[in-house]
Amino acid sequence: MPAWAATEDGPASKPGELGQFAGFRFVTYDRHKAVVELVSRFSDSSLQLSTAPVR
Repeated sequence: MPAWAATEDGPASKPGELGQFAGFRFVTYDRHKAVVELVSRFSDSSLQLSTAPVR
């Protein structure tokens, strides 16, 4: 289900409420896994950094 879709938990998000993908960086990687930092930008120009392990 898309992030913007309504769910049983509440109504759908309004435009500008969700962050948009702004960039990424590989922190570490090898043959079997990687750690990636993801940056999201919000309508108030704030940024959020998330770290995601990927297999």
